[in-house]
Amino acid sequence: MWSPHPPRSQVVARRLEILASDGTQRLTTSAELTQTGPDRLRPTGRWLVVIGALLVLVGALVIPWRGNDLQYPNIGGLAAAAVSEIMLNGGLLEESEVGPNVAEASLRILLAVLAVMMLVGLAGNGGPTRKSAILVLLLVVVAVVAPLVFEVQESEWRPLDIAILAVGAVLAYIGGLLIRRT
Repeated sequence: MWSPHPPRSQVVARRLEILASDGTQRLTTSAELTQTGPDRLRPTGRWLVVIGALLVLVGALVIPWRGNDLQYPNIGGLAAAAVSEIMLNGGLLEESEVGPNVAEASLRILLAVLAVMMLVGLAGNGGPTRKSAILVLLLVVVAVVAPLVFEVQESEWRPLDIAILAVGAVLAYIGGLLIRRT
């Protein structure tokens, strides 16, 4: 007995009737087999979301970035900048005592939070994943374009950071589309 796979994500019920006879007696029985078509898009989408979120995390937190002539690993630099910003907002520091990387550090922390939100979207239909991926792309564009438009200072973003964040966001968005429930 052979039957082709049904279309993707569809269920087909196949009815069988079996007849056996030895010439004097006759035995008949029936059965119903349920066959489900393979769905390879959802697992592929989940992998794309995980890879995309990891790329965004790498681009936001792991790759070393420049700060006041010193090379800081992002995690330590982010922690120092976050503490500086909290103290500034709380009135504990003056504006001149805060390093120039506070805005970049805050943006990188936000990008890390959005990467986690991409992973949260795996639990549902991919909505948070797609929205987070779009926000990551918009934030990267703003971070690159804002210093050029406002002529404040040279952008601290390197092409490698931008490329990793953009590729991660695009992969996560495509994965979010693939895991959307039909």
